[in-house]
Amino acid sequence: MILCGDIMKPSKNKLKWCAKQKYGIKIIKESLNLQKAYLKKSEDAIKSMDANAKEGINEWVVSTSYYAKYFVVYSLLSRIGIKCEIHDCTISLFEYLFTGKIPPKLIQDFQQSKDDRVDVQYYTQ
Repeated sequence: MILCGDIMKPSKNKLKWCAKQKYGIKIIKESLNLQKAYLKKSEDAIKSMDANAKEGINEWVVSTSYYAKYFVVYSLLSRIGIKCEIHDCTISLFEYLFTGKIPPKLIQDFQQSKDDRVDVQYYTQ
């Protein structure tokens, strides 16, 4: 990683590694339909997050919060013809493409949401 402003920008080596992975970064046909479908998934994740919050099921609030963000990013990538099924690679690509174009806090929050999701989904307290 190389320092870029307030955040760490992913190295080109990481992105190259991601591109070589079977489920990593791939160029696909641009798709408005996929974009819409992933935006719908994001909306559904928000609904699920709200329902879980009302029930006090915090583990799933954290997970669905992350997926709401992930599906929005995935919709952006789908719209421009990129597919990536490895979450860390998706985050790195998002960071690479959008650093300097969106507030750094959005990228940091996305990464933190993923880390929090992993913690609550795979580990118990």
